[in-house]
Amino acid sequence: MKKSLIILLGAALLGILGFVWHKAGEFNQGEHAAFQTTLWQFKRLDTTFNENIFEARFGLLNNYDDFQAYQISQQENLAALDRLPPFLTPEGRAAIQKAKNEYLALLQQRNDLLEQFKSKNAILSNSRRYFPVAVGQLADRLGNDPDSQQLSSLISQVMQSILAVLSNPDASSDDVEARLSKLTEWCKSHPQHPESRFALSLVRHARVIATEKTSLDALIRKLVALPTEDAIQKVSLAYDTDVADALNRTRYYRLILILLSVAVIGGIGYTLWALRAANRNLEARVAERTRELASSEQRFRTLCLSTPIGIQMVDSQGLCTYTNPAWTNISGLNAETCLGHGWISAVHPTDREQVRAEWDAAVNNRGVFSREYRLVPRGETTPWVWSQAAVIRTADGAIAGFVSTLMDITGRKEADAKLEIAHRKIVETSHQAGMAEVATNVLHNVGNVLNSVNVSATVIGDRLKASKITSVAQVADLFRKQGDGLAAFLTTDPKGKQLPDYINRLAEHLAREQALLIAETDSVRKNIEHIKDIVAMQQNYAKISGVVEKVKVADLVEDALRMNAGALTRHDVELVRDYAPHVSDITVEKHKILQVLVNLIRNAKYACDESGRLDKKLTMRLANGGESVRISVIDNGIGIPEENMTKIFRHGFTTRKEGHGFGLHGAALAAKQMGGALIVHSDGHNRGATFTLELPLTAPENE
Repeated sequence: MKKSLIILLGAALLGILGFVWHKAGEFNQGEHAAFQTTLWQFKRLDTTFNENIFEARFGLLNNYDDFQAYQISQQENLAALDRLPPFLTPEGRAAIQKAKNEYLALLQQRNDLLEQFKSKNAILSNSRRYFPVAVGQLADRLGNDPDSQQLSSLISQVMQSILAVLSNPDASSDDVEARLSKLTEWCKSHPQHPESRFALSLVRHARVIATEKTSLDALIRKLVALPTEDAIQKVSLAYDTDVADALNRTRYYRLILILLSVAVIGGIGYTLWALRAANRNLEARVAERTRELASSEQRFRTLCLSTPIGIQMVDSQGLCTYTNPAWTNISGLNAETCLGHGWISAVHPTDREQVRAEWDAAVNNRGVFSREYRLVPRGETTPWVWSQAAVIRTADGAIAGFVSTLMDITGRKEADAKLEIAHRKIVETSHQAGMAEVATNVLHNVGNVLNSVNVSATVIGDRLKASKITSVAQVADLFRKQGDGLAAFLTTDPKGKQLPDYINRLAEHLAREQALLIAETDSVRKNIEHIKDIVAMQQNYAKISGVVEKVKVADLVEDALRMNAGALTRHDVELVRDYAPHVSDITVEKHKILQVLVNLIRNAKYACDESGRLDKKLTMRLANGGESVRISVIDNGIGIPEENMTKIFRHGFTTRKEGHGFGLHGAALAAKQMGGALIVHSDGHNRGATFTLELPLTAPENE
């Protein structure tokens, strides 16, 4: 994070320096001088133009090449004026463009006036060249006669007026026009004079000179009056103003550049000083870490030599490079034999191929190796070891190799084997205890039924003892004694007359007695059938021990209830069935569940008795639980104290004087063997308890 921040700050500083450097060098002296030269060229061209105008005015300019050169130079300078220096601000460019547009408008007016000037000046020049020559020729031809002398005098006067007009821009042409009028009148009044017509042509040329000279003077005044010099000055002023701002900005940025340069130089100096200090600290830390590394290496070597755990160093290719004494002692190999892949020879032949495959996979995938395996037998003992290997990485994350540990777990394996034997004994004992519980309930139920059979047998015996059947023998003996006088005896003797009524009452009594004996005999038969069913059910569960089959949970619960029916009835426990619809079938060993349920129902009955309640109630609840089925045995009995909740399933734990502590412990073990769990919940003393047996839909595979 700190390094990234330093890089970011350095990049920002370089960006600022680059920006300030650009701004400080934005003002270009060469571009500034070139633009000033362009402005000076405009001023020089303007002055040259005015000189040419005056020369043309006085006839000193014989052609218009100078005007043509002026216009060409003007266009070139206008193109140069478009190339403004880049350091100008947008506001300065706008001001210069505005002044330039004004100047361009004035140049357009000048060019228009110049074209008019050239046209009129051409006419004037033609007449000026012709007029003096014509006057000289005419003077040579005139004689000494009075008319000729008068004509010569008039022409001289016109010539003087023309010269006056040509020499003075402010001279009026009225005098020329008056003298031309006199000359014209004379020519008209002397039509016979041979030079009269020639004199009239001089008049036309003189009038042209006077007229065009006046127009030219007006055009020159307009040309001279155009404020082109002021317009150029505005452009120059706008440029100079913005240049002054540019110079100020340049000086400002150059000052900032100097300050930043000083700061950078100071920062570089500080950085160099800090680097030297950091280098000294680094060298000190390297020396310290070197000492720590040497100490750590010494501690590692000491640890490797003294630890009872085998340590093996492996390179990145999976080849052993070092083993400590504990490793060689556990494996039974010497250090040289362990190098490379030699250590694998210590592995038991049965496990060797699998161990080698898993080791190669861990090395190739740069993963973790962890496995228990056997070593080559030593006498009658086959050692067991647990080996683990982890990746060693360099500071930059590259794989440097592996470190492997080897631990002798032969003792633990032997202890595990003994523990397994003990566990099986406990399970067998719990199984026997469970079967004893079932047998006890069967005997209770058979005893209850035998009580009913005994009652019925007693009733039958009492009835037979008190039977009137002997009276039938007495009547028969009386009939035998009467012999042939039986008819008379029955009709005439008072006792004989009562005998038919007596026999009728005796028959009714014997019929009632027979019905009672038949009913009691049926009861005995039914009870004997009940005993046969109970014994058959017990025999059925005994026969299927260890057999896994698919059963309906409700049927199992009902069988368990039937085995406890007599006890529940005898102790006045109300039975409530809360079965969810469509409870899933499960695949289990029926006798194991029966043992658990018989034990839980019997414990619930005892809990209800111990509570002293009159409304003793036992609820059997069935419900689906996703991939499992839940069988809950709920009572409102004595409950379970909080301190007993954590030891209720402990082997030998019981709260009843006649209890043996096998029941719940065996039930919990049986539930675990079936892939399920037995869970208990109670809100405390006299708050009842709920035992929930949760079983998977499919029995787990036997390991």
